[in-house]
Amino acid sequence: LLRNAITTVCEQFVKNRSFSDRPSSPEEKADTGIETQPAYTVQFTDIYEMSAADRARRVGPPANIIANLAGAIHSLAINVEAYA
Repeated sequence: LLRNAITTVCEQFVKNRSFSDRPSSPEEKADTGIETQPAYTVQFTDIYEMSAADRARRVGPPANIIANLAGAIHSLAINVEAYA
């Protein structure tokens, strides 16, 4: 559910050309064999890596978004608020 919401927003940034794929650096290419890095990736901390206290309080796993900015954009601030 959360991944879908985040992906939907990131896809809007791809559509308006704020995020874009980029060529891999020589180091990335050597490590992964991948020629192009995606416009963004979304990763969540594994639920089993969270503390029992956080799970008991029903705190969701932290999300990590890696975005490749396009064009003349040098930085971007993203604020996320989630409510039940």
